[in-house]
Amino acid sequence: MKLRRVEIEHIAKIVSNARLSARSKYQLQTPFFTRMSIYGRNLTPSWVPIRFPIGGKWIKLGGYGNIVGPNWQFFRAKGYTWEKILQGSLKSNSKL
Repeated sequence: MKLRRVEIEHIAKIVSNARLSARSKYQLQTPFFTRMSIYGRNLTPSWVPIRFPIGGKWIKLGGYGNIVGPNWQFFRAKGYTWEKILQGSLKSNSKL
Protein backbone atom coordinates (compact mmCIF):
# COMPACT_ATOMS: atom_id res chain seq x y z
CA MET A 1 0.00 0.00 0.00
CA LYS A 2 1.37 3.40 -0.97
CA LEU A 3 1.29 6.14 1.61
CA ARG A 4 0.06 9.56 0.64
CA ARG A 5 2.57 12.43 0.58
CA VAL A 6 1.02 14.02 3.71
CA GLU A 7 1.34 10.77 5.66
CA ILE A 8 4.98 10.34 4.65
CA GLU A 9 5.74 13.92 5.66
CA HIS A 10 4.05 13.45 9.04
CA ILE A 11 5.81 10.13 9.72
CA ALA A 12 9.19 11.56 8.67
CA LYS A 13 8.79 14.48 11.09
CA ILE A 14 7.83 12.19 13.98
CA VAL A 15 10.67 9.72 13.38
CA SER A 16 13.24 12.49 12.85
CA ASN A 17 12.19 14.19 16.10
CA ALA A 18 12.32 10.83 17.94
CA ARG A 19 15.86 10.31 16.66
CA LEU A 20 16.90 13.76 17.91
CA SER A 21 15.32 13.02 21.28
CA ALA A 22 17.26 9.75 21.59
CA ARG A 23 20.46 11.49 20.46
CA SER A 24 20.10 14.21 23.10
CA LYS A 25 19.57 11.55 25.78
CA TYR A 26 22.85 9.85 24.88
CA GLN A 27 24.70 13.12 24.47
CA LEU A 28 23.92 13.91 28.10
CA GLN A 29 25.87 10.78 29.05
CA THR A 30 28.90 11.99 27.06
CA PRO A 31 31.73 13.58 29.08
CA PHE A 32 31.31 17.33 29.48
CA PHE A 33 34.18 18.61 27.31
CA THR A 34 33.44 16.17 24.50
CA ARG A 35 29.77 17.16 24.63
CA MET A 36 30.65 20.86 24.46
CA SER A 37 32.81 20.26 21.37
CA ILE A 38 29.88 18.42 19.74
CA TYR A 39 27.52 21.27 20.57
CA GLY A 40 30.01 23.81 19.21
CA ARG A 41 30.37 21.85 15.98
CA ASN A 42 26.61 21.58 15.58
CA LEU A 43 25.93 25.27 16.19
CA THR A 44 28.81 26.83 14.24
CA PRO A 45 27.48 28.21 10.93
CA SER A 46 28.51 26.16 7.92
CA TRP A 47 30.01 29.23 6.21
CA VAL A 48 32.73 29.48 8.90
CA PRO A 49 35.93 28.15 7.24
CA ILE A 50 37.11 25.98 10.13
CA ARG A 51 38.05 22.32 9.87
CA PHE A 52 39.39 19.98 12.53
CA PRO A 53 41.64 16.94 12.17
CA ILE A 54 39.75 13.99 13.66
CA GLY A 55 41.01 10.45 13.22
CA GLY A 56 43.36 11.40 10.41
CA LYS A 57 40.59 13.18 8.45
CA TRP A 58 39.74 16.85 8.24
CA ILE A 59 36.17 17.33 9.43
CA LYS A 60 34.24 20.47 8.46
CA LEU A 61 31.97 21.94 11.11
CA GLY A 62 28.32 21.01 10.86
CA GLY A 63 26.45 24.28 10.98
CA TYR A 64 23.15 22.52 11.67
CA GLY A 65 21.62 25.33 13.69
CA ASN A 66 20.49 22.81 16.28
CA ILE A 67 22.57 21.96 19.33
CA VAL A 68 21.73 18.23 19.15
CA GLY A 69 22.34 17.75 15.44
CA PRO A 70 20.61 18.06 12.07
CA ASN A 71 16.81 17.98 12.14
CA TRP A 72 14.25 17.54 9.37
CA GLN A 73 14.18 21.29 8.64
CA PHE A 74 17.93 21.21 7.93
CA PHE A 75 17.54 18.34 5.48
CA ARG A 76 14.54 19.90 3.74
CA ALA A 77 16.56 23.09 3.25
CA LYS A 78 19.28 20.95 1.63
CA GLY A 79 16.72 19.53 -0.83
CA TYR A 80 16.13 16.10 0.66
CA THR A 81 12.79 14.40 -0.03
CA TRP A 82 10.55 13.22 2.80
CA GLU A 83 11.35 9.62 1.85
CA LYS A 84 15.10 10.26 2.17
CA ILE A 85 14.61 11.98 5.53
CA LEU A 86 12.54 9.05 6.77
CA GLN A 87 15.11 6.50 5.58
CA GLY A 88 17.95 8.46 7.16
CA SER A 89 16.10 8.82 10.45
CA LEU A 90 15.55 5.08 10.66
CA LYS A 91 19.14 4.25 9.75
CA SER A 92 20.64 5.00 13.17
CA ASN A 93 18.09 2.97 15.11
CA SER A 94 15.99 0.42 13.27
CA LYS A 95 13.89 -0.17 16.41
CA LEU A 96 12.11 3.20 16.05
